[in-house]
Amino acid sequence: MPVTIDLLRHAAVDADGLAYGRRHDPPLSAAGVAQLTPQVLGDLTHDLVLRSPTRRTEQTAALLGRPTADTDPRWTERDLGDWEGQPWERIWAQVPADVTTDPAAFVAHRPTGGESVAELRARTVEALTDLAARLAPDARALVITHAGPIVCAVAHALGLSDAVATRLRPPPATRTTLTWFGDGTWTIDRFGA
Repeated sequence: MPVTIDLLRHAAVDADGLAYGRRHDPPLSAAGVAQLTPQVLGDLTHDLVLRSPTRRTEQTAALLGRPTADTDPRWTERDLGDWEGQPWERIWAQVPADVTTDPAAFVAHRPTGGESVAELRARTVEALTDLAARLAPDARALVITHAGPIVCAVAHALGLSDAVATRLRPPPATRTTLTWFGDGTWTIDRFGA
C-alpha cells in the first residue's frame, strides 16, 4: 500500500539578495505570508506534519494552522557556511569561475564551514526513507521544508545526479508530492505546484 509525502517549501522570505540556508534564517516577507492561501495550497489534511527547525518553516506552519508541528533537523536547508548572510554577487565574485557555470563544479564545491550537496542529499534521503517507513499504509505526511531538501528528495526518487537536479527549482509556498510504494518505487505526482 502506498504512502504519500507532500514536501511544502516555506513561503517567500525577506532575503534581499543574500544567501540563506541552515544558519541565516530570514523571516517570511509580507508577500510570503500572502502566498499561503487555501486556494494556492489545496488540501492540507495529513496524518503527520513535520518541519525543519527554522523560523521560516515555523512561521509557515503557524500560518497553516500547524504551530505544533514536530521538527526534524534533517529537513533543514543546506548549510552554506561562510556564504550565509552574504550577497550572492560577492559570493560569485570570490568562487572559482566554474562553480558559477558548471553544475557539477557547483555541487562539488563546499563553502568554508558548510556542507556539500552530497551531504545534504544523504541526510535528506535518510529523513525521507525514515518517514516513508514510519507511515501506515495509505497515510499522508506533510513536511514543511526548503528548496534544497525538496530537490534532493526528487533527485533520489528519480535517480537523478546532483548536477542534473540543480535544474529543479520549486518556488516558495509550493508543494511537491512523492508516493512511495514500499517496493523501492517512488513516483513524483506533483512538483512545485
